[in-house]
Amino acid sequence: MGRTTRGHRFLSPGEICVSNAADYIKRLREAHVVLDQDCRKEMVRRGLEHVVADEGLSLKPDPELLDEVTGLVEFPVVLAGTIDAEFMKLPPEVLATAMRTHQKYFSCVQTDGTPAPRFLFVANNVAADGGKTIIAGNERVLRARLADARFYWDQDRKVRLSDRVEALKDRVYHAKLGSVYDKVQRMDALVDYLARHVPDVEPALAHRAVLLAKADLSTGMVAELRKGPGDPVAKPENAEKSQDTHQSHRGEPNTEGSVRESAITVCVSFIVDLPENLLHDLPSHKKWPAHQPIRRRIRRGLNAELFKRIDRNQRLGGSKGC
Repeated sequence: MGRTTRGHRFLSPGEICVSNAADYIKRLREAHVVLDQDCRKEMVRRGLEHVVADEGLSLKPDPELLDEVTGLVEFPVVLAGTIDAEFMKLPPEVLATAMRTHQKYFSCVQTDGTPAPRFLFVANNVAADGGKTIIAGNERVLRARLADARFYWDQDRKVRLSDRVEALKDRVYHAKLGSVYDKVQRMDALVDYLARHVPDVEPALAHRAVLLAKADLSTGMVAELRKGPGDPVAKPENAEKSQDTHQSHRGEPNTEGSVRESAITVCVSFIVDLPENLLHDLPSHKKWPAHQPIRRRIRRGLNAELFKRIDRNQRLGGSKGC
């Protein structure tokens, strides 16, 4: 009440008195509460860099996670934990996403770019034991999370993505536009047209990529890690070539030509997916303040023939046409 407030609940028990507004930030800092968000963010950033330097590793950049974590702590203290060796066999994307999505952990990489068996996290306390208890607790929680991720990863690899396409018929894309399967069919109908205008694209590969683009929606991994449609966390070992090309555009192909081919296929798959989302008043896009200007700009920028094809596909795409 009045001029009294409280600092950090563990590091500064009891009330503190503030004499004036200028004194507020200083007194809170003495009570282990860093009120300035930019200052807190800088403390987290410096802490992360210091710990990875001590470990001889590099930090996997993640500006969004840095912003999120900054808002979750009052007095940031960066600590490092160990990932059990048995989980290092998981694909890097699965490992990093499981840590980031559920636990807000930062990933580390070794000098060769491969994942390191260490993770960083930001505690909100200065522990008397140097953080050993906090680290042990976080390692225990992560162990359970990664065990879940490994289970879904193993289960998902038992079914090829091509065998999951039919299941998209049971997933509603939009009340006026039908199922996700209907959307994939509309996307596929645009591939041949684009293939005539995009140099070096391989139509058969592009068709296959579009067919599989949304198939991962029925996987346990996507449900567990809450990834977006068509954005799988990693490629199954039994994936087809086209699936590798479209859904795992992360590797090092052997030649410059194969890099170009992969990039072009990904671009075609993206192009046939995006316009429909932006051209129509879908609820997921109404929350964008600039939605209408974006929609008008996309309409003006699209090739007129391509726009006609998109519009016709949606009108004739079965009983659910718009």
